[in-house]
Amino acid sequence: GVIWYLMNEVVTNYTAGPRCPRKFNISVIHRYKIQVKATPDLFKEGMNFGPRYAYDMGKCMGRCFPGNLCSGKGDCTSHYEKYGYIPGCNNFYDNYPFPNNQTPAHHGIWYSLPLDGRCARPTGAHDCTWSYEYRGNVTLLEIES
Repeated sequence: GVIWYLMNEVVTNYTAGPRCPRKFNISVIHRYKIQVKATPDLFKEGMNFGPRYAYDMGKCMGRCFPGNLCSGKGDCTSHYEKYGYIPGCNNFYDNYPFPNNQTPAHHGIWYSLPLDGRCARPTGAHDCTWSYEYRGNVTLLEIES
């Protein structure tokens, strides 16, 4: 998911050729170890992850579909009220909801991690569904070289 995002949004911005400056001035990929635990409400429906919501500048924009159409903040709010602040995922191989076509990263996965669910050690409570440990970084210059 990270490499697809870099190639399609950060360095090209939906155009041919490189983009300067890069979107959000991204120059480093940070690596994290993530632990998750589903809330009982989500788990009893047979799921460990919810939908992947798009976030821009820390704000939940909803689920996004082809044509840059997003469901909006209300979708995030109702889902989080029902299931808690659970991490979401989106498998590229499903081609749904996005990207909606085959990509070179067909095994890619995007995740969303709502800040209100972060805690020291996930318990599955509505406000304690994920944690992280920093595992270093790699610069885009290192990848390019």
